[in-house]
Amino acid sequence: MEGFKQSIDWSAPDIADRVNHLARQMALQALLNYMNGGNTALGVYRDKNHPAAVAETFETLITRLSALPLYLPELNEYLLEYPKAKSEKVQAGFYWEEVNFGLKPTFRIVQKVVYRGTTQGTLFTP
Repeated sequence: MEGFKQSIDWSAPDIADRVNHLARQMALQALLNYMNGGNTALGVYRDKNHPAAVAETFETLITRLSALPLYLPELNEYLLEYPKAKSEKVQAGFYWEEVNFGLKPTFRIVQKVVYRGTTQGTLFTP
């Protein structure tokens, strides 16, 4: 955020356009970094004095799903090894959205992953 604050001429008459342009550039660069570097490019989320590496947190969540590597190993690998992991069964894309999160609307970029398996019948039995 400090770099963002310093790179804008806050007295410019078109300040809103400049801020929006820079924010869009930064969002696109973050997306490109993720598309090239995967989960490690997501960086660290800083919640006061409790920083959390996003890649580690995501890996922890995925590894808690014991059925995923058992029944859908390709999807499991894709999620953990993106962008290195490739699969004919996975279709992925990105979209952005503005959501109400906390006190102000928040912009976020979402990766949509669709997995089309070839297993016939049900995967899980009661």
